[in-house]
Amino acid sequence: MLTKIKSFYNIQGRLGKYDFWRIQIIFDIMLILICGLYFYGIFCYPISYGRTICPIAHTLFGCYIIGFSGYITASVRRLHDINISGKRLLIYLYLIGGCIALNLSGISFKTAPLFYLFIELSVTVILPIYFICLKAQNGKRAMNPYGAALLETREKITKANIIIALDILLFVLRTIALAIITYMMILGAYWHN
Repeated sequence: MLTKIKSFYNIQGRLGKYDFWRIQIIFDIMLILICGLYFYGIFCYPISYGRTICPIAHTLFGCYIIGFSGYITASVRRLHDINISGKRLLIYLYLIGGCIALNLSGISFKTAPLFYLFIELSVTVILPIYFICLKAQNGKRAMNPYGAALLETREKITKANIIIALDILLFVLRTIALAIITYMMILGAYWHN
């Protein structure tokens, strides 16, 4: 058990398609549950929110944060399996850092809503589609700079493809929910002016 936990946080080597997508689907389901609990509690039961739903959402969020660094290392190892450097994941940090810098400089959602929509689309739609396409590829069957080839059976690849289809469905649902939330934020920003 301890060796499995240690290997989860290992950034060296490669990770097969099936093993990665099992991790991915767990994190996506947790994220949807967390967001659903928070928004359900805030919008449907704002008075009793703190006593009932909030502790469950906080516990799930804590588990998500603890496992997130392991998810990042799994993503890096999955990119290694298709012979791509894990440094590509730094694109997310660049965009998020840009948002933080803009907020510190005084540009906000109210002053530049179209720019923020572009950033949100980049972070929540365009980049995830790009990385889903990369991570959905079969691993390279030859040795590469990141380690020896992983041999995955046809059965594991088929199961991975089913998980990928489910994950894409979750991605579409999550994107629709984020679009609704963003639309509500835009209306709220203009409503208060």
